[in-house]
Amino acid sequence: KVFHIYTDNETEAFYVFDPMIQENLLAIARQMKETLGKQDIRISFVGDKLLVLFPDTKDHFEGNLYTPLTMKRVKRDRDIISALLSIVDAMNINRHIWAK
Repeated sequence: KVFHIYTDNETEAFYVFDPMIQENLLAIARQMKETLGKQDIRISFVGDKLLVLFPDTKDHFEGNLYTPLTMKRVKRDRDIISALLSIVDAMNINRHIWAK
């Protein structure tokens, strides 16, 4: 089982989590596995907010001034940002669902 869906409104969940969204999220999970070695992405809809959690022990919001900046680190961070933006793109496929 790939997706675990918990909802109090099955009809809304059916429209929000359609097959295209599922396919896109699976592709993003594969991209995260290539970048982080893990593909455990957690997504939650709370009210009108989309919350995304992906496992990583690195603090992506604070750099280390004493560690040299390497292209490997830059590429990894770029790949993570790209994956997160892909989630936004995946959700925009059905933008009319989110309009209220």
